[in-house]
Amino acid sequence: MKKALLVSTLSLALIAPVMAQQGFYIQGDLGYSSLKFGNNKIKKSTGFSPRLSAGYNFGDVRLAVDYTGYNYKNKYKSNKNVSKKDRYIDINRSFGLSAIYDFDMGSAIKPYVGARLALNHLKLDGKKISSNKKETIKGSSSKLGLGVVVGASYSLTKKLDLDVGYHYNRWGKFKSIDNVKPISHEFSTGLRYTF
Repeated sequence: MKKALLVSTLSLALIAPVMAQQGFYIQGDLGYSSLKFGNNKIKKSTGFSPRLSAGYNFGDVRLAVDYTGYNYKNKYKSNKNVSKKDRYIDINRSFGLSAIYDFDMGSAIKPYVGARLALNHLKLDGKKISSNKKETIKGSSSKLGLGVVVGASYSLTKKLDLDVGYHYNRWGKFKSIDNVKPISHEFSTGLRYTF
């Protein structure tokens, strides 16, 4: 009986640090992103891109769902004198599922790497000039995309982590919207709270 109690106590002592890191979490990030359309008629969009995530930490592996929003205004390259009313507006959003692996370095800092599968929604609305003729470009579509996530987190407390990361996302090809193939590069920082 004493041996069983001793083994149980030692087992709990060994897994306690791991158990403290596990659990449901939420994370809020502020990001700065560059969205390139893969179409030389359109300038890239840049701006802030907030993201909200919710997931579960299994110890070294995290699974999360997230929502990222983008809302930019820009001009078409083909006409430098486009008036403000002829600018296009792209309203984009991305819903993702991420799998992330945390490298335990035995310190408060944990580097990580992961992959992201996303449903990306793109909406463009505006005008462009081609062959001295004004045309309207308008469309809305959703596509599946793939991405890569890298970064590091720093444990502020047992439940609160500061996160700094980079996201690379391929949005897919939007044939119905001028054949654009958006790719985004995003740098973000945020806080993750584990319950």
